[in-house]
Amino acid sequence: MPEQAAVIDVKIDGAEAVRQRLLKLPRRLRFNVMRRVLRQAANEVRDDIREVVSTGPHAKGRTRKNVMVRARRGTRNSIAASVWIRKVGKGDNPRNAWYWFMVERGTIFQPAQGKIRRAFDVAAPRVIRTVAVRAHREIDKEIAKLNK
Repeated sequence: MPEQAAVIDVKIDGAEAVRQRLLKLPRRLRFNVMRRVLRQAANEVRDDIREVVSTGPHAKGRTRKNVMVRARRGTRNSIAASVWIRKVGKGDNPRNAWYWFMVERGTIFQPAQGKIRRAFDVAAPRVIRTVAVRAHREIDKEIAKLNK
């Protein structure tokens, strides 16, 4: 069964100011700054999802422990960060949360709970608002390092 991912294209207020400041940095530092900012944003979303998933009568903690963040390269001039649920090994592995999609989307015997999607929908706008602020802070750190 293929995994589904939520992809968000974002328009950030103040993005032009961030872009102008980023262009003052060398290319490698530019990507490092944005990778750190995206990773921090993805970590916040991950923490919110973990908090929501760990509640409920049948929460064993497996799904909570397997919500992961991966910062990765996008295309040649882009960076991406993913929040995903890891599936480890075989079904009898105690660390495995292979069943997460059945809890989330439901089955013919069990109604969908939709906790992960709701947590993502609540966390994403809040995190997006803070990306520009974090980017300015990280750019200031890199400029200070360069000026030493």
